[in-house]
Amino acid sequence: MPDRHDSLVLEISRSGQKLKMCVFEEGEIARTVRHYSQCPVNFEDTGRVCQDIRRILNRSHLRSPAPQELLENLKKTGRLLWEQLLTRPVKEELKACAARNLVLSL
Repeated sequence: MPDRHDSLVLEISRSGQKLKMCVFEEGEIARTVRHYSQCPVNFEDTGRVCQDIRRILNRSHLRSPAPQELLENLKKTGRLLWEQLLTRPVKEELKACAARNLVLSL
């Protein structure tokens, strides 16, 4: 079982065409105030990116193109989701954290 202090929680909720999110350490005592940030999301675009990821994963068992190329395509497409779905403060906190585990609360 991981140490609770090795885990970061990314809490995300949807409100219309926006996502509201915050990041905190799992072991933190519940604060009365959490700092949330919001970003508008085009869910149609996000759906297309998810379809691209499914296509890439479905092609992986066919071995064409080369596995390295599939991995690069998957990374590139995953970066699109990173850019579309996360706010700048959340991205900065995720990049800077030393936690080994990420817990998603959707």
